[in-house]
Amino acid sequence: MDNYLVYTKDVVVSVHDTGVMGELKPSAVLQFFQDAATEHAALLKLSRFELRPLGLYWVVTRISAKITREILIGEHLKVLTYPHPPKAASTDRDFFVTDEKQNIVITGSSKWCVLDLVTHTPKRITPLFPFPAEDYRTDFAIGGEAVSLPAFDKANSQTKSFEVRNCELDTNFHMNNARYGDMLYNVVDPAIFGNKYISELDANFMHELKAGQQYDIRYRIDENSLDLSTVSGDKECFRGSVTLSPKAA
Repeated sequence: MDNYLVYTKDVVVSVHDTGVMGELKPSAVLQFFQDAATEHAALLKLSRFELRPLGLYWVVTRISAKITREILIGEHLKVLTYPHPPKAASTDRDFFVTDEKQNIVITGSSKWCVLDLVTHTPKRITPLFPFPAEDYRTDFAIGGEAVSLPAFDKANSQTKSFEVRNCELDTNFHMNNARYGDMLYNVVDPAIFGNKYISELDANFMHELKAGQQYDIRYRIDENSLDLSTVSGDKECFRGSVTLSPKAA
């Protein structure tokens, strides 16, 4: 019998997953992960529909991904995902993405916690996972937990200002985690993707952003990397980092 704690989802890379140079956008990687995790949570009776009556909701705090090669429009991919055994207040969920030749093209790890709907404080997560310990996979797709990024160094950085739009919200009425990937894309010149692709992605989610909220993106770009910090008022809301690698000749 298939392991119910492992889930696979087929996806096709669409036009809106890619940018003007045909590059896979960071938000697309985050969306692939989010959609597979959401569908799996529903099968495990851990979706928002089960949690909201308990006064709880899911939030993701970290995501890390590694991409082995350029991903093209129209490619058929398979996303495999599974949760790790939960800790007291968090759980890890990992991802393997393979192409039509069963080659691994993306790996990822994420960290999730459950918050109280009213107080927005973390709650114990272990009571939600009544599954036998032997049913879990425990291997990390990227070799360890999702990366916790260091504080952003503002030296030699630039700043751009934005506002949260309604189309960026999710059912928790805050900016959807995949849309934070667009922050990493919106501050760069797309021409940089003429001969490079995003090979590593790290995202740390720190405070929510809501409709109409103003925020500043402080960022620093060099030849092969981008680091940024998103600030609204006196709160840092997001840290992100990408690494760029040459496309295959």
